Amino acid sequence: GGGGHSAVVLRKGLILLAGDNRKGQLGHPPEELHLSSSFVALSSNFAPPVRSAALGEDYCLLLTRQGELYGLGSNDRGQLGADPMGGCAHVPRRV
Repeated sequence: GGGGHSAVVLRKGLILLAGDNRKGQLGHPPEELHLSSSFVALSSNFAPPVRSAALGEDYCLLLTRQGELYGLGSNDRGQLGADPMGGCAHVPRRV
């Protein structure tokens, strides 16, 4: 898992996340969901089936079955591969 969050990828490609969401790393706006002790699905209309997930301290990277990479959570050190550095994303950004 990440620094304070965990993820589970189900056979159908659905990803569920739990834990710290202060940077949006669970895929929900932090002002709506700060912490979750239950696993939740992404709040966006993210449709591609997920093959695997890699979790950092306050971010999450998703690899789809089509080989596309998405990131969500903190980008303060460029960990989402998105310019400009800084900010957070609660909706997965394609890398």
